[in-house]
Amino acid sequence: MCGICGFLQKIPLDSNEASRIVNEMCAAIAHRGPDEQGIFIDREAGLALGHQRLSIIDLASGKQPMANEDGTVTIVFNGEIYNFREIREILISKGHVFQTGSDTETIIHAYEEWGTDCLKRLRGMFAFAIRDSRQQRLFCARDRVGIKPFYYYFDGETFVFASEIKAILRHPVVIPQLADTALVNYLRLFYVPAPQTIYRNIFKLPPGHQLLLENGALSVEPYWSLDEIIQRPGPMDLTDAANELRHILEEAIDIRLISEVPLGAFLSGGVDSSLVVGLMSRIMGGGVLSHTVGFADRDFDESIHARKIADSFQCNHSEITLHPDIQGILPKLVWHMDEPFGDSSMVPTYYICQAARKRVTVCLSGDGGDELFAGYNWYAELQRLSLMDRQVPGFLRTGCGLLGERLPDSLRGTTFLRNLAADWPARHVNLLCGFTDRMIQRLVGKDNMTVSLQHEHPLALLYREKSAGFDPVLDGQYVDFSSYMVDDILMKVDKMSMAHSLEVRVPLLDHKVAELAFSLATTLKIQGEQRKIILKKCIGDLIPPDFFNRKKQGFSIPQKSWLQHELHGYVEEYLLSPSSRVGDYLDRREIQRLWERMCRSRYHIDLSPHIWALLSFELWARTFLTSTRGKEPIT
Repeated sequence: MCGICGFLQKIPLDSNEASRIVNEMCAAIAHRGPDEQGIFIDREAGLALGHQRLSIIDLASGKQPMANEDGTVTIVFNGEIYNFREIREILISKGHVFQTGSDTETIIHAYEEWGTDCLKRLRGMFAFAIRDSRQQRLFCARDRVGIKPFYYYFDGETFVFASEIKAILRHPVVIPQLADTALVNYLRLFYVPAPQTIYRNIFKLPPGHQLLLENGALSVEPYWSLDEIIQRPGPMDLTDAANELRHILEEAIDIRLISEVPLGAFLSGGVDSSLVVGLMSRIMGGGVLSHTVGFADRDFDESIHARKIADSFQCNHSEITLHPDIQGILPKLVWHMDEPFGDSSMVPTYYICQAARKRVTVCLSGDGGDELFAGYNWYAELQRLSLMDRQVPGFLRTGCGLLGERLPDSLRGTTFLRNLAADWPARHVNLLCGFTDRMIQRLVGKDNMTVSLQHEHPLALLYREKSAGFDPVLDGQYVDFSSYMVDDILMKVDKMSMAHSLEVRVPLLDHKVAELAFSLATTLKIQGEQRKIILKKCIGDLIPPDFFNRKKQGFSIPQKSWLQHELHGYVEEYLLSPSSRVGDYLDRREIQRLWERMCRSRYHIDLSPHIWALLSFELWARTFLTSTRGKEPIT
């Protein structure tokens, strides 16, 4: 795991200036790879590449940037290719000669042999940039699922890329400016969906996409998609499907155990992480280094369940109880995220990564199980509403919808009433909604009211692009897989783990697992309150059935309590201050009203996620929309 960065311009470089810039870019992401730094500059080509290495495989000879024998192909690469040995053998049989044992060199030779089609052969998590001097081409790509990030800036003259935005901001041509539409989408979702970032002219390369820069023209195209998979029925028998899934999961975990450094796992006590640890234990013969974070507040603590699983698999278990200095750590977390980020579970994620890094360099996680196997509460709600479409008369559903439109957005039950009369996409949007558009209108003020209305909701847009149109749960899963999972869950895990130079591998998001999951009938995943049916079936011999019967808890924190107590002074000093940065874009009086309503809330929905999202935006703006260009805050 590493950090990559670089830039390409149309005119030759000043070598000294280029070296200074790329060194600054590398310094901004040094936490991603503290073991080694590498720089490559081609003055005449206008190219500079930088790399920060976290050594995992081929510790002795895997230094980057890495080139082929004649220096015509040069790469910077972040990630792991789990089938690189298999690809390497094929390439050797075709006459390629290898100088190292690294997966990085395998990508170089794969590109030489198959060109951009090499992507179809790679199994792993990756983001890379390849400079091909023969073709006068820069070829960049991101893994199918989006586990590793890739950001870029292009103004027609200069192309700048990096693993994190803070490195891009070190380039003098890049000026940090807020993108208005991205702000609206952040308020809607509490994260910024790809390909946007919160910054004007800085973008995310979407998962499963490649980028080519040739003759001054930039193109972005997909190389992998689940569209055809979803239309193709998979195994319908639960036992057969569970057996096939078990085989693929065992393989996905086995290939992710390749490492020349200490390796362990996260164990939350939920189904997904327990599955990963259980199969790891079977493959490794026990002794897995497992890691759990707990809370003193039992309403948010799952550590007792994790402990039981760890004991049953004879893990070498480590557990920490969280007592965070939330006021001191929050600016640092916002800095690591690069963008405003409303998911407060970044706090326990940061601390569990910090604790794990004391024992291991690589951790396996159970992320992706909810999206692939319908584990979230809202999938059950989408299925329930679909059932009600057939059971409740249309006029009654329409009436409930009209009543819901007249009720305040923050009143409990309003979303349910509105969803009775809504279509599938609108229901999903309502269930995952941060600020509603009506709330955003009040926040942006009357003069800017059209800002929130003239752009389609990003999830509604995804429904138009991704929807198969015959199953509300499957459609919802695909939309979440394409947005929430990538730009919230995986982005959080990448940034919080890399803050501690910890590599996280995600076996449930192996693309072969994803392809099988999206070919399965919804009835094999969810029926009423039964969720992840096939996942539980395929590990029934590992984990006792009574373990599956407890209520899903999720990786949550005492967010409201923190805002009202530990962070109360922070909210008053920064968010509600007359000099707040958020007040440059949103109505301060409306923010004050939201804060007061949250503090006295009884019959309304919990508004603490909304306040958290606004506080995150405030801290981001203070850090990044300044002349410091996002330098790390002193805490």
